[in-house]
Amino acid sequence: MERQAIFNAISDLQPTESLLSLSALVIANVFSAFLFAAIIRARQKTLVSSSELAGTFLVAQSAKYAPGKVWPILLQASYLNRRIGTALLTITNIDVSLISMAVTATMGVSIIIWVSISPIVAITLMISALSTTYLTAKWRILDQFSAWLFCRITRSAFAPLISDGPTTAQLRAMPFLSVLAGFAFAYFLGWSLFAGPALGNGWPDGVLWTALIALSYVIGIASLFPAGIGVRELSMVGIAPFLGLDSDHAAGIAVLSRLFLITIDLAGITVGAVLLLREDRRTKW
Repeated sequence: MERQAIFNAISDLQPTESLLSLSALVIANVFSAFLFAAIIRARQKTLVSSSELAGTFLVAQSAKYAPGKVWPILLQASYLNRRIGTALLTITNIDVSLISMAVTATMGVSIIIWVSISPIVAITLMISALSTTYLTAKWRILDQFSAWLFCRITRSAFAPLISDGPTTAQLRAMPFLSVLAGFAFAYFLGWSLFAGPALGNGWPDGVLWTALIALSYVIGIASLFPAGIGVRELSMVGIAPFLGLDSDHAAGIAVLSRLFLITIDLAGITVGAVLLLREDRRTKW
């Protein structure tokens, strides 16, 4: 039954809408890379440009499919050649993951509220989430929580390395919120195009499928599995009935969305490589 659902999902896929969906999601991935760069540059004095930091982040995502969560960070550290401290890289990667989880979870809940309660309440919730995310990053609450979380997982004394480093300035509101809002909008647009027009779903099924994808994405990030493979797909099948969606159809969409995610990562690696090559040429000249 699930195999047939996968074939049905693939056969329902609309090429134009799928391409638009992939494009929006690649843009969301790039926004998350520049979010990483914005946090790094506000935390440490560095000559490393935002483009180089974003490119490094995107290229290092190739390592997230390996067992363990440390490989992208080690790849980033090896490329940056100690220009950015490994402690700061680690905490900032956790920051970006937590921000992605918070924004994505809020988006999933907001979509459900939009359909079942009120669009005004949903929009208010989303704006509040973006503002709260900025304030926790500005006041370094996010950094300290990330350091505490890392210490709890690894049972190490890592936090002192985070707060005592030289800083440039506080995180500026407009650049940070612009990148954060760009990530949220592009992510929502990409998955809503995928779950709606690309698969031939109308209102309200399309937005409910978008909510399901968002919530399962959060569970996948929170898991310790490489790139959340398996956990994300199983969670989609498990949550689907609670939203009134068919679990067999969810299995097909889960596999198809995983193929989309792999394509997005490959495109992100390509964009990251282009950014790094441009930066390398610029520094040589």
